[in-house]
Amino acid sequence: MAYAAMMFSHWGITILATILLGIWVLFLMFGEIRKRGLVVRSKEFAVSLIRLGLPPLGTLLLGLGLVAIFFIPAILEYPYVRTDQWIGNYYNYANHFLSFFQLFNPSWGSASACPDRRTGCPSS
Repeated sequence: MAYAAMMFSHWGITILATILLGIWVLFLMFGEIRKRGLVVRSKEFAVSLIRLGLPPLGTLLLGLGLVAIFFIPAILEYPYVRTDQWIGNYYNYANHFLSFFQLFNPSWGSASACPDRRTGCPSS
């Protein structure tokens, strides 16, 4: 449920959390296998790996199932969305990083780092 709520609220955080969660689950799984003293090339190792991996996989699939109402249309309709306007013109993230000298200029204030503050960011 928490994974589904995180997916509804913010995609970027969900992707980062999924990667970190996956690494953490693998760490816990191999720690449990090591505690049991299983040899890597044995049949018991493979069975233990599958048994320990099924509950996290099930919760991941449950979370994806709960949020399918959101992410399936998002994936299917992505080709029809104009993503170029997300990072162009004013929304170009490079325009909002101050240069080293702008940090010490008292007249700069709190405006964005666009070259010309009166006209805004360049349109190119």
